[in-house]
Amino acid sequence: MDSDKFSIIVPTRNRKKQLIELIETINLEDKNLNELIIVDSSDKSIEFELVSINKKISYFFTDIRSASIQRNIGVKQISSHSRYVFFLDDDVKPDSDYFNSLLSTIKQSKAIGASGIALEPTLNSRTRNFRFISILKKLFLLDSKIGGSLLKSAVNIPVQGNLKAGVNLYSTDWLIGCSVWDANVFSKINFPSNFFGQSLGEDVLFSARASKFGELVVNSNIVLQHNMSNVERPNKIDHYKMWIRNRFIISKELKLSKLNIMYHWANLGAFLNIILNIPRKPSESLNSIRGLFLGYITIRQIDDN
Repeated sequence: MDSDKFSIIVPTRNRKKQLIELIETINLEDKNLNELIIVDSSDKSIEFELVSINKKISYFFTDIRSASIQRNIGVKQISSHSRYVFFLDDDVKPDSDYFNSLLSTIKQSKAIGASGIALEPTLNSRTRNFRFISILKKLFLLDSKIGGSLLKSAVNIPVQGNLKAGVNLYSTDWLIGCSVWDANVFSKINFPSNFFGQSLGEDVLFSARASKFGELVVNSNIVLQHNMSNVERPNKIDHYKMWIRNRFIISKELKLSKLNIMYHWANLGAFLNIILNIPRKPSESLNSIRGLFLGYITIRQIDDN
């Protein structure tokens, strides 16, 4: 492995426009970039259009609709010369210094994985809560002031919540999906194979697995614009179904609380929070509740297995 060589892996599905816009932001002539690996589960292959852009682009088409499994497919294609591996979502916009800044962070900190902060176009819901709702969420382990933490409820808190003056590097429990990793970690662990669709939480479980082999750090000076495309984005029913199911898998594997008590406690809090929102958003709230209950059906199936 060469010390500064890296690969980039992007799982995608039916987001051709966003994917091409992402590729246009990446300097494919960077001498340290070995390859840009696209793993696509779209309805139609666009291999010819992408590989004609640059010889460093490798395209893999799959009928497996799982961002988590698509990441694993990409990992299997990594060049043996790559010392580091970046993961990107297809709807983000890295600036020109993004890759070099993260490489400097992971090398200087000697961490096994590193990330920056992803900014979304809408205000983070954690910063606009009424005081009562904020207290309720903290009581039910749905929120915390400690950014970068993974709570006993299997709820993960982003670093935005604990920025300190003069501090930009944080040791954390988990990393966002858009992150860089020491390539050696992939000989030890992989992304969960039972997370489907957009695979909500696959970054959390992978990070927790990786933390056994080294430190995870977030550099708050590195900001990645996440445009949150609506294409293939799950509705409220599917979102909460995934949130219930995948957090259960995380809680169970990591043994975050005895009999997963804190996981169920947080789900009760989420249900109460949704109930409080019914007067303002009746249709959205009812769909969220439906997703919660459908999620509980799936975790019973997991327990049975």
